[in-house]
Amino acid sequence: MIDEAGGSAYVWGLSSGAALALRAAEKGVNITKLALHEPPFVVKEEDRKPPKDFTKHTTDLIFNNDPAAAIKYFMTKGMGAPSFVVGMMRILPGVWSNLIAIAHTLPYDAALLDGYMEGKKLPTEWKNSVKVPTLVIEGTESPASLRNSAQALANTLPNAQLLSKKGLGHTKKLNTKRISPELTAFFMANH
Repeated sequence: MIDEAGGSAYVWGLSSGAALALRAAEKGVNITKLALHEPPFVVKEEDRKPPKDFTKHTTDLIFNNDPAAAIKYFMTKGMGAPSFVVGMMRILPGVWSNLIAIAHTLPYDAALLDGYMEGKKLPTEWKNSVKVPTLVIEGTESPASLRNSAQALANTLPNAQLLSKKGLGHTKKLNTKRISPELTAFFMANH
């Protein structure tokens, strides 16, 4: 896709999208600047972890054509959202139908994060393979595990800076009015 769009790109990834963007940069995709927004890596022993069979169970729910159960399981057991959040999503116009439409991608998210959500150490190789200027974003209102992940990642990558501000979390409603100016400032700096 980057080749088709001109050969290089600035890339922003949120949550598991941050893990995907990081893996693309690691593999040498021509990413000029990278913004990683609260990747859900577990980096401290006390951080919440999903069940041991999380990836398999998520995949089984999708394979058995139960996207609603897969969404609930992924959000509550994987991401740690309270059950009432999933209930609220079901009644918000458009939200639940959008989630159902992409539920089939949850096994890919789970596979991408496999091991890292259980406390697998961040690879030291990233110091050598991900050298592009990187902005790691965390919201001060986010759960400690997401903040711990962002801080550890910013300390792991050689050209990373951590942006920590209220309103940048992604666990309630994504606040694009606060995030967009931060991304624009980062991507356009020294342009």
